[in-house]
Amino acid sequence: MADRGRRAARAKGAVLAFATLGITSAHMAVSVGTHRQHVIHVIFGGLYLLPIVAGALWFRLRGAPAASVAISVAYSAHVAISWSGQPMENANQIAMIAVYTPDRTNPPSSPTMRSGG
Repeated sequence: MADRGRRAARAKGAVLAFATLGITSAHMAVSVGTHRQHVIHVIFGGLYLLPIVAGALWFRLRGAPAASVAISVAYSAHVAISWSGQPMENANQIAMIAVYTPDRTNPPSSPTMRSGG
């Protein structure tokens, strides 16, 4: 039974790793030359939130920070490669990493049931 749980956890971890790799590859492959390309590029950047949410759902408080760190590293590589020599854009792109970082100072509380009234 425990072996099945470990296999499931490994499979979910692999899904998160491949999703992050796929999103990063797509994000870096799409140019920002035209407006349409830039829109697609921004959408790929937003897709980074999916592995973080999946990591949080599947692995709880361990998963979100782990996924966030992995995605922050991948995104930092994208900034260094795609936006080198553009300090103002670097600041903008690096600030986006804060979007992918979970707030550890205010952990979520358990849900409560409230009666409508």
